[in-house]
Amino acid sequence: MRKELKEEIIFHAKDHPDEEVCGLIVQRDLINFSLVRCKNIHPNPKECFTIDPEEIIRHNTYGKVVAIYHSHPTTKANPSPYDIINCEEIGIPYYIYSVKYDSFYCDIPMSFKPDPLFDRVYLEDIYNCLTFIKDYYIQETNWLSSHEARLEKKQKWSEDPNFQKHGFLERDDKRASSELVVKWIEDNDFFDTGNQTLQEIKDGTLKRHDLLIFNFFESSFYHFGVYTGNGQFVHHPIFQLPQKSCYERYQKQVYKTYRIVDSKV
Repeated sequence: MRKELKEEIIFHAKDHPDEEVCGLIVQRDLINFSLVRCKNIHPNPKECFTIDPEEIIRHNTYGKVVAIYHSHPTTKANPSPYDIINCEEIGIPYYIYSVKYDSFYCDIPMSFKPDPLFDRVYLEDIYNCLTFIKDYYIQETNWLSSHEARLEKKQKWSEDPNFQKHGFLERDDKRASSELVVKWIEDNDFFDTGNQTLQEIKDGTLKRHDLLIFNFFESSFYHFGVYTGNGQFVHHPIFQLPQKSCYERYQKQVYKTYRIVDSKV
């Protein structure tokens, strides 16, 4: 998440270190997000949290609730069984902060319905260049077409401690997290489904749905896009709206190109 939101959550949690604090992250417009503290109305606030549904409805009236946050006073940031059940029921991503371990975890439920590809605002972890290409392939191809396949991928990504450690929490961490994703792609751990796999394309040809990995500066993070034909590709630049861009303009910054092919190829 954005650094200022992250710092507000930490401040809120440390204000009440012995119980689970909670609140909402609300999108106000195309640029601004705000954090709203909510009362934990669960009868056992030291171990669980509940937000009054009226709070969520009210803030959806004046903005859009894009995530729910809460703290874990003494346990790791990983979601508890109670968290997982409630997150799936609500269908809104959770940010969890561990006071003891000073770490975050972002849990995006399987029931979450992302905004349309070109109608989403950049928000680290939830809407970024990586989730954009993931959603593109799910919507535009038969990659991860089943619920079971998406669940399997989610579990794999969620269980990787390095990915949760780095995440897309703030700009300084993006190099490390994007390097991890590139390694997954290079090792074919990201897209492989058993029936389909990724094949690096080295002959300079391009086909619709080819995955593009950009490296604009050696000190910057990797960026991801998808070639859509007619000399254009789609992507979600940092802190901007998703867009379609001219491939020739960015061709020199392409690090690698991959194509989804049948595993037997």
